[in-house]
Amino acid sequence: MNVSQAKQQLRRSILDNRNSFPDREAASQQIMETIEESVEFKQASTVLFYLSARSEVATLDSVRIALNNEKTVVVPYCQGDELKLFHLKNEHELEIGRFKILEPRIELRNDGSRVVDPKLIDIALVPGAAFDSQGSRLGYGRGYYDRLLPNLRRDAMTIGLAFDCQMVSQVPCEKHDYRLNRIVTQTQVIDCN
Repeated sequence: MNVSQAKQQLRRSILDNRNSFPDREAASQQIMETIEESVEFKQASTVLFYLSARSEVATLDSVRIALNNEKTVVVPYCQGDELKLFHLKNEHELEIGRFKILEPRIELRNDGSRVVDPKLIDIALVPGAAFDSQGSRLGYGRGYYDRLLPNLRRDAMTIGLAFDCQMVSQVPCEKHDYRLNRIVTQTQVIDCN
């Protein structure tokens, strides 16, 4: 079995586990509270949040908290094969977009003042299918985050959000796969450096 086939097989298995995980809401709340209480999050001025969909660790409540705490909240949206970054000022600026994920409304994306340079990100919260303790991440197969994350500053903190059922001993990796600094689950914080 090659790496690509191993990834597909692992992705299916882990997503089945995640989809059947019974207490995602409470576990998501624990994960996001751990993030919000971290020194790095408190000190960060610009935070990249993914906008959760399906059975992912839920982030929208934390987006609201960050907006209320006057952090610069950045959210991604798909444009072709790339993730573009948008400065979100209000959750009402979102609508269901590509892949049935919340994204900034199309008419707002043309406002140049809302475009965010990846170098401004202090912390990036990253979704995925599977993670390991070395910081390897298995995404959903399109490579969006593997293309985006190398454009962040070297000192930017990259954090994978996962339920315990998404942790594996080793994620199959290829050269282009990006390693994260930290993984946070409902029961553990794993520093991967």
